Amino acid sequence: MISRRTVLAAAALAPLAPGLAQADAAPVPPSLDDLLRPPLLRDAALSPDGRRVAMLAADRVLLFDADAPDAPPDALSLGALDQVRWANAERLLLWRTVGKGGQRRSEVSTVDLAGGDPRPLSPPPPLTDPALADPLPDEPGAVLMQAFDPDAVRLCLARVDLASGTWTRTEEGEETTLGWTIRAGAPVLRLDGAETDGGLRLFAKPPGVAGWTFLRETRLNDQGAKDFELAAMTGRPGVALVVHRGETDETCAVRRFDLRRGVFGQAVAQHPGRDVEAAFVDQRGRYVGARFRQDRGDYLFPDRSAAADFRALQAAAGPDLDVELLDAGPDGGVWLGLVRGPQAPGDHHLYHRASRRLSRLGAARPWLAPGSLARVEPLTVAARDGARLDAYLTRPLAPGPRPLAVLPHGGPELRDSLGFDLMAQALAAQGWLVLQVNFRGSGGYGRRFAEAGRRRWGGRMQEDVEDAVAQVVAAGRVAAGRIAICGASYGGYAALMGAVRRPELYRAVVSIAGPTDLIRLLDHARDAEGETSAAYGYLKATIGDPDTDREALAAASPHLHAEAVAAPVLLLHGRRDTVVPPGQSRMMAAALRKAGKTVAHSEFGAGYHGWDREVWGTILSRTIEHLRPALDG
Repeated sequence: MISRRTVLAAAALAPLAPGLAQADAAPVPPSLDDLLRPPLLRDAALSPDGRRVAMLAADRVLLFDADAPDAPPDALSLGALDQVRWANAERLLLWRTVGKGGQRRSEVSTVDLAGGDPRPLSPPPPLTDPALADPLPDEPGAVLMQAFDPDAVRLCLARVDLASGTWTRTEEGEETTLGWTIRAGAPVLRLDGAETDGGLRLFAKPPGVAGWTFLRETRLNDQGAKDFELAAMTGRPGVALVVHRGETDETCAVRRFDLRRGVFGQAVAQHPGRDVEAAFVDQRGRYVGARFRQDRGDYLFPDRSAAADFRALQAAAGPDLDVELLDAGPDGGVWLGLVRGPQAPGDHHLYHRASRRLSRLGAARPWLAPGSLARVEPLTVAARDGARLDAYLTRPLAPGPRPLAVLPHGGPELRDSLGFDLMAQALAAQGWLVLQVNFRGSGGYGRRFAEAGRRRWGGRMQEDVEDAVAQVVAAGRVAAGRIAICGASYGGYAALMGAVRRPELYRAVVSIAGPTDLIRLLDHARDAEGETSAAYGYLKATIGDPDTDREALAAASPHLHAEAVAAPVLLLHGRRDTVVPPGQSRMMAAALRKAGKTVAHSEFGAGYHGWDREVWGTILSRTIEHLRPALDG
């Protein structure tokens, strides 16, 4: 039920502002525990009428008045929750985990805006794992939910009545179905996993069509992003807007797409030198703009007034802060956004377009005072062949030349930007400079930049990192001889290959789930994905073909050149990683030991290609422990 507003709402916000008594104290870098501590405020959601924002805060839901966001919010004491969403303008949807161990399950319910009139909405057995598919804005008495049927071994969609809690199935997927894209209350795209090759398949159901039609094969990158994403429906029946980069496109763009014929049309948002990352749509799925990144995020808007408002929003946020738009009210007059930067780990804000007023809803991590976090300086790196590269140097609070930790990103078709990076801040808190460079092969810069790194693993991509290091060293910013390199996924490979190529440069190396033998990595992908799969084809194009490029792949495999490594190496890997098999690190550890090198190797039970907060904390602790003797000793 609703708590006493003036008392508990004040208590909810009291810890969200740093203490004034500490304002004059010298800044102290945050501890690793502070960096890993979960945010106080999280999971913000704008109501369908745009009048309120619901946000989780520990065991409460805070309700902010969008017209008076600086006023104390209503605080609903509802116990521990996992997620909050809006069922309609007058009711909330709440998810919580109940049970213990193997009996844990997710339950969903709805309450009114005073926290009363609770109604269970959990699916009837055997359905599990309920998730909101669509709030059905034209049906305020119902929502569309997704759940898994373990008996039929498939996902299903159901219309859920908010008054009775009755689930009525409206759609069943295949055994390989991973999910749907919903527009106007109806599924229009379905994503399936391929039965034989591990790829992904897209099916369409245009309005007025009864059955599903196969569209195309797609893939996920190692961060879960698809290379084809529906953004919005247009006013023309069966015509959608999608985020995609075609075979002849230089950059990823928002394009028209005919769901009936599977044909791409005109680009409606495209930047000449940057890839569109995602589309921004309002609560009814109407297209508002397209997000891309320079040093920080930016948007392309078809509406000039929206573009002017976003410039005003950026100016209000500050020059070093990235603004990501999350939601827009039904009339477009209010935007909900996430504002973050090197010294701002991510706060939710409301922006009123009419008044151009930006209001912070509270600090997500108030214990991380801006002055305690390291600043990040954008750099332009001149590569040895004249190419210009973007890089970022995280500067610790300690002055003068400092030890340097080089941190190549994963992917490799990801990119770094001017933002809050947990690993960079954790290393900088130790007093170390941290260098991140968008080497050729990185994503976000268009086709030519990405392809400039393809089949150049161990070559040009490593040279770009080395050139960035040389530039920072030449500027007198690095303590002599104190340089280490570490990274995860492709970044772990780059760390090991850096130690092979430049054993005199690096004094310590950390590889987290990094590939070490490219030929065996490709063999694994072929066996797992299938010889003709899009996923395996992409890896061959990116890394090399084991049938025709075997010699080059062997030359670029650190496992085969362990004798060249001089620095102590730490290898960390998830025991159930299916993207980069743990055997890759095991082979490297064995080769290093055989060559008489110093190596430590650990595996973690948490699998796939990433870890939860607890395991990630262990990984960061081990990384810092390994680097400290080389950088501080």
